[in-house]
Amino acid sequence: LGACAVDVHAGITVTDATDATLKRAMVASARQVAVLADHSKRDRVVPHHVMDLGDVDALITDQPWPDVAALGVQVLTASPLAADGDAVSRSLQGAANLG
Repeated sequence: LGACAVDVHAGITVTDATDATLKRAMVASARQVAVLADHSKRDRVVPHHVMDLGDVDALITDQPWPDVAALGVQVLTASPLAADGDAVSRSLQGAANLG
């Protein structure tokens, strides 16, 4: 899932109510949930709650986030995109092995 904002206390939030409803339905039918959010989404809260952060299986981001890891969420740090795309490929290999 993409997130507009990620906060340790408020969880995953988005700016649009319809988007929040859709994402909650996706989460309800998923076996595992991975959230993609770069550092600009960190420690922010916007109006519509999607899910608690502790219920996320993996957070894919661009900087380490120990507070999220302390919740039991697997934090996968992606490297900047290399010219051939290999850096992102290698960084996200762990995401394919979540379960």
